[in-house]
Parts: sequence; structure tokens; C-alpha cells
Amino acid sequence: MMLLLYRIKSSLLGILGSCLTVLLVYHIFKLGIKETYVQHLDSTEITNYTLLESLLLTDSNNVIHQYENQSTDTATISSINYSLEQLKTLASTASLPSIQSVSVILQYHFEISFRDQIDSVLRQTINLSFIYIVCTKQDKPTVDQLIADKEQEYQRYGLIRSVNVSNKQGSYWFSGIGTLNNDDTDFVFILDGAWVQPGEKYFDFTLRLLQAPFSPFEHTLVGTEQGLEDGKDCRLEASRARYVRQISDIWLLRREWLLALLSDERRNDTNKSISRDLYQALDMPSILLPSSVRSLQGNTFNSSIRDCEEGTDERNASILFYMDQQSSSSLEKLICQFSTQHEIIHLATMNEENIKPITCYHPQNTFIMYHTMAESQNGMFQLVYQLSASVVIYEESTMMNLESDFLKSSLSHTTTALQLTPPTFIRLSKLNKELLPNILWMAGLPIKALEQWHVPSIKLIITTSGNKKLPQVKRLLNSLKHADYLGDKQVDLTLLMDEKSDRLTSQYINNLQWTIGRKQVHHRIAQVHPMQIFTEAWYPSDNHEYAVMLDDRLELSPFFYVWLKHTILKYRYSAITINKQVFGISLYSPRIIDTDTTGRLLFKGSNSTKLPYLMQIPSSSGALYFPEHWREFHDYITARLTDQAIVKRGSGQRHLLNDFVLRISRSNLWTNSWRKYFDEMTYMRGYLMLYPPHQTSYSTVHLMPVKKKNKARYLSAEKLYNVPLSRKVVSQQLPDMDALAIFDLHGKLVQQSSRLIERGLQLQRTVSACEPRPEHNHDPSDMLCPFSHLIQIPIEASPTEIPIKSVNIYVG
Repeated sequence: MMLLLYRIKSSLLGILGSCLTVLLVYHIFKLGIKETYVQHLDSTEITNYTLLESLLLTDSNNVIHQYENQSTDTATISSINYSLEQLKTLASTASLPSIQSVSVILQYHFEISFRDQIDSVLRQTINLSFIYIVCTKQDKPTVDQLIADKEQEYQRYGLIRSVNVSNKQGSYWFSGIGTLNNDDTDFVFILDGAWVQPGEKYFDFTLRLLQAPFSPFEHTLVGTEQGLEDGKDCRLEASRARYVRQISDIWLLRREWLLALLSDERRNDTNKSISRDLYQALDMPSILLPSSVRSLQGNTFNSSIRDCEEGTDERNASILFYMDQQSSSSLEKLICQFSTQHEIIHLATMNEENIKPITCYHPQNTFIMYHTMAESQNGMFQLVYQLSASVVIYEESTMMNLESDFLKSSLSHTTTALQLTPPTFIRLSKLNKELLPNILWMAGLPIKALEQWHVPSIKLIITTSGNKKLPQVKRLLNSLKHADYLGDKQVDLTLLMDEKSDRLTSQYINNLQWTIGRKQVHHRIAQVHPMQIFTEAWYPSDNHEYAVMLDDRLELSPFFYVWLKHTILKYRYSAITINKQVFGISLYSPRIIDTDTTGRLLFKGSNSTKLPYLMQIPSSSGALYFPEHWREFHDYITARLTDQAIVKRGSGQRHLLNDFVLRISRSNLWTNSWRKYFDEMTYMRGYLMLYPPHQTSYSTVHLMPVKKKNKARYLSAEKLYNVPLSRKVVSQQLPDMDALAIFDLHGKLVQQSSRLIERGLQLQRTVSACEPRPEHNHDPSDMLCPFSHLIQIPIEASPTEIPIKSVNIYVG
């Protein structure tokens, strides 16, 4: 009997020893797994983006290791530019594991908000493993009672746990939850704030997005709530998924991401950001999801989302830069300038070894995301649509023509099938220290304007007059050839030679090489009036064609085109509505006002002219004209000249239209000048021309030499007309049109442009019988209605009939 008991005891001890051995091995194995994770993150858990080394700080105790030889195969990455319906379709393909563990962490603030918040969590359509409530020691009894109430209400016991933590300064409020290091939690939802209330399907929806087959969101931080931008008090709602700087309110983290955050002690600051820290630690981007369906919103409390100034297209678009070993260091500075205006900048390269991470010295919290482009003809195409890039910027010195490769891509046919809009490729001239300051203004333009970079077509129109003008023509054309055209290749040049042009001038113009557009040459065979030459030199073919009217008296600044491109994109392609009062852009900064009836007056400028300004006088010393206003001018002057041609001067008969319309202007007497009629039109319409700052001029006038006896007077006039040419652009940021100073026809400051419109309407009612039309759409007919007056028709004596004459009657 004793032997039997001894054997049983030995067996039990053996079984107990085996269990202890298994248990010890299990803990050792588990500890080994944990230690393995802490020391070496599995590379499959890191998103396929190049690590942003410039934002990382070295720390020998850091658990986050930088990985070498990382590469992004863009052929395997699909676009994140999903609509909500596409996201729902993608989520439906995911099958959530039945043994998957999901926990939730939230913070107790006060009872009212807590009840609604915990209700929104308990109503989720997935099974939760644990809900951790972080609270203070003082609040713990209250929280425990609330937990007991909710457990009773939902009949779910042991699910909710209160956690009392005391965090050190500069750490996350949830970092003290030590149990997270031991629990086998696969995913964690973190709710930050008292009023975060997720929709009932939000947990299920986002979990499926991360686990769907071939999902582009597998290694991204997704959410429907975007962090507020600096200086803005509105939240942006996305119509499609897109990259953003920060996700706010609620985050879905894999357990390894959370542990990486808690292990990272480098950023000991009070302004913690999960989006920023995950991006800097794991190069993990943040993706804003569409949120129009309440049940799929991360925070239904933000039900009334106020829209910001940017349009929807602006928010869904992004900018992509391309660099290789041929790119200049100045391009990096341009990228930094863009990063001050845009929350995310994408930078692509074929070989990441060719470029170093960019360090920008400014306070903006902007992400520069690095991408390695596949070495194939489809590489750019795939990357563009992966990033929803609407603008691609690169230098012409690069070894690739990105636009050509994009169009030649075997996938390019899908743009039509999928109704995708191709991006705008901006190929800049190779930048250097001298040119860089004159291009930084690009960063201040909205993406909407950059998308229109190639839409405005600027044509150069040059008229030559007289014999022996070769030196003047050379001077003008040389200034044109040495100008900076920002890499544009569609700047057409038209030269109009009159009948007196000599052989040397004609030969020089014929041999001129113009490589950035078409060159056209016209030669007159008979003399016509200069008014006709100027007015007929150009007629726009569409509303995106602009003309720079030049003559052989002028010389241009190397940056005249930069000034024009900047102002056109700013004032014609950035705003939702265009200011229809502005009819053109002057290159010349005048020192003389020639419209006063007493004679020419000095225009000295003031504080108002230190910036670009608006004035009611058209420039004849180099200016760009808008197509809609030029057509209106053509129609107006045609009607005025036709009226004068029908009734010859000196015949004693009256013209139907008033010969002298603008009596307050000196140009009223210039009967053979286009200025007479243009001034009439601009005055009645209240039109304005944009001028550069008073001390900045992009064109100058060279007066013709005079005889010796008039030499002194010539030199005085030369100083007034031959203004210094600007060697830099006006500024990096142009003010809005409404902020510009306004000057009238005589160079007098006016407080509001509406005052000029009122003056014009008063004049129009005295010279035209038609009532002015506020929405005239550049139709001048309401300015061209003659007043009725008696017409004497002599009747010849006839015994049988009364003679009949036809008379045109104009009805106002």
C-alpha cells in the first residue's frame, strides 16, 4: 500500500514538474518573442516608404531601427484616391479573423460625455476584447460605478476596465497602461477627447480596410477626422481618400505600432501627435477617409463640418517633385518653399541613393514624403495616381522627360476609361542661385492655379516702323532672347514690318532663331495709319490667348515673362470669379500721366504704389492685353470708325455717334490714335490695368535721337521715359486684387473701383441712348446707340407720287 502511494505521489510530482516546465518554457518563449520584437521590427510591418531620416534623432536605446536597402515597387502599389463607395467595396472583400483581439482606450473627462462615448463604443458591430478607461485616482470610484451600470445595461461583464495612470510630462496620456505590453491585443482604437463618438460601423469598416486583400491601406493610419490647420477653425471633409498631415480624434493602431510609439522616448514634448510620431518613427502616412455616411464616421459629434476656403479639388490634389543626380540644389530650396504653403509634399526619384533627405529651416510642420519610382515606363503613371498628384514639377536638366514617359505609358489609355485627369507637368529651366529667387512665388499659388500652368498662351507681338531701325530691333529682340520663360515652350513670336523696313532689318528678322514657339513674320506693302497697325496686330482665338504688344522703341527686363506668368496665374486662374474690370497687365512703370487736359503731368507714386496697383490708363510701352476686352475694343472701335467713314469730316453732316466722348481726357483730341477709343471704352466701363510697383519696371522706352538744338530737352525727357529695368521679380506673394490701390484716368487715387463704374455710367448715359447693361459680357453695343434727332428729307414736286427715302432709325 505504501509503495502504491509512493508511486502515485511520484507520478503526480512528475506531472506537476512537467507542467511547470511547460509553463516556464512558454513564458521564456513569450518573453523571447517580445524581446525579438523590441529589438527588431519585422520589415513586413513597415510601410513601403523611404524613411524620413532628416526628422529622426539618433538614440542608442531607441527600439526603432532604420532599414537599409528599402525600395518601393510602385507597380504593386495601387492608388489611395478611393471614393466612399470604392472604399466600401474594398472593405467588403476582407474577412475578419474570428480569434482577432480588438481593444479600445479612452479617457474619462466628465460623466455627461462619458456616457455617450461609452455607448458609441459598446454599440459597435464587432466584438471587443477590452475597453480601457484611463482616469485619475480621484475619478476612479465614479468611473467604476459607471462601468458597473454599463455592464448591467449591455449585459457584458468583464469587458470594461478602469486604469489609473500617472504619466510623466511629455508622454502620451495612455502610455501608463502597462497591461498593453502583456495582452495579446491585435488592434487598438484610441479615442482622444471627451466628445469623440464613432459611428456604429466605424470599427468594422476601418479594420476591414487594413486587412482587405492587397489593400493600399494596410500600413497606413486611417481616419475620417483631420487635424485642424494652423489659423483655421474648420474641419475638411474629403470626397476621396487622400494624404493629410494629421488624423485627429480617433486612431486605429496595430499592436506593434502602439508599442513602437510607447517605446519611442525621443520626442519628449508636450504637443504629442500620433500621426506625426508614427510618420517619423515608421514612415507611416496618414490617410483621410470620406465621411459622408454617419455610421462610418470616426466622430459623429462633428456632424456639421464647416468647409474651408479651398475647393474640393484643391483638397484632394497633391504636388509631386522629381529629382535625380542631375537636379540642382536650388530645387531643394524650392521644395522647402512649397512646404511652407502645403501640408504634404511628395518627392520621387528613380534611385534613392541619388538624393539626401531635405532639411527645411522653417517652423512649419510639413511632411515631405519620399517615393522610389519603378524603373519602367509605367513608373511615373503609377506613382501619379497612387498619390493623386495633379502637379508634377521637375527640372529640364533631369535625364527623363517625365511628361513624355507618362504619355507613352502602356497604362495611359486608362485615363479616358477611368475618367482620370492627367496631371500638369511643369518642366522648369535648370535653377541656380540667381534664378531661384525669381521662381519661389510658385509656392504661393494654389494647386488650382498650378494645374493651369500651360493653359494661358502668351504671344509676343512686335511692330517695327520706319527705315534704318536695325539697332532698335536688335536691342528689343536680344532682350527677348535673354529672358527667362520658366521652361515654357509655346511662346509664339509675331513680327510686323512696315513698308519702309530696310533690307538689313528684314534679313536679321528672317534669320532670327526662335526656339520656344512659332515665329511669324508679316510685311506691309503700303502705308497705313499706326492706329490700324496696332489694333489689327492681334485678335484672340480663344479666352486663354493673351498678347504682349511691343514696338521697336522698347527694351525688356529678363524677368518680364515671369511677372506676366505670375500675375496671370494669380489673378486669372486662382480665383473662383475673375475681376472683369481688369483688362491687362503693364510691363512699364510710368513716370508721366498724359491724359490731363492741361498737358503731361509727373506721376510720382506714393506708399500705395510700393505694391502693384491698378490704373485706368492703358499702357502703350509694353503691356499684355486680355482676350475678352480686346474683342470688345475691336467691336467698339470698328463701330466708331465706321460711323466716321460714312459721314466725312467737313461735309457739314453730323455723325450718328458723338465725335468727342471723353472731353476730360487729353486723348479725346487724338483722332488718329487707338488710345482715343480705348480710353473712351475703359472710362465708360470702369476698366483698369494692372501696373508693377512704381520703382519696378519690366520694360523701358528709348526715345529717338533729336537734333543738337533740342538735345537738352531730349535728355530731360529721356530720364522720364527711360526708366531702370528690374532685375528681379516684384515679390514672392502678390496681394489679392481687392487689396490693390486704384488710380483713375488722371492718376488720382480712388478708394473703390465702384466709384469709377459710377463715373462711367454717368458718361455713357450722355453719349449713348441705350441703358447701360451691368452684365454686358464685353458686348459694346450699349455704348454705341445714337440719340434720335430730326432728319430733313426734301420732297421734290411731283403731280403723281411722293418720293420715298429709307432712313435708319436707332431705338434705345
